[in-house]
Amino acid sequence: MNDIHGSSYADPDDGINLAASESESEATPLVLLQVTSCLGREMPIRFAHRIRDLADVPLLRDVASVATVRDLYTKSLLKVLSVAQ
Repeated sequence: MNDIHGSSYADPDDGINLAASESESEATPLVLLQVTSCLGREMPIRFAHRIRDLADVPLLRDVASVATVRDLYTKSLLKVLSVAQ
């Protein structure tokens, strides 16, 4: 298919079909190890960014519900770091 500029783009149904066919196959131990390794590296970084983002917004910093979410992210970050060690 082409968009209005003449560029081709993928049919969204192709992505859905691909995801469905991949979900039917089983992950090998190597794939699971790679995914676990990636999550072990990425999750602390992502938690830290969200904690910083929530602390940096002046209007949200003092809102009780935002502080609660920030505390949950902090606890989750500490838990992930403790498991990684």
